[in-house]
Amino acid sequence: MNEDKINSDVIPAINNILKKMCILLKLLDPVVEKIRFLKNLQLNDEDGIFEKISTIFGDIVVESS
Repeated sequence: MNEDKINSDVIPAINNILKKMCILLKLLDPVVEKIRFLKNLQLNDEDGIFEKISTIFGDIVVESS
């Protein structure tokens, strides 16, 4: 590949991919925060409430499929 081809095709393509990855990461950020929150609830769950909730949701998922 010559330098002109790299400058005109490859670099803009890589730049476009990086922009799309940044957008995807911004969209996933709230999801990651919710997962961290739920993980923290699970770790601090002394009464077993998280276990009961996840069992209820698991039953709903099984019944709906």
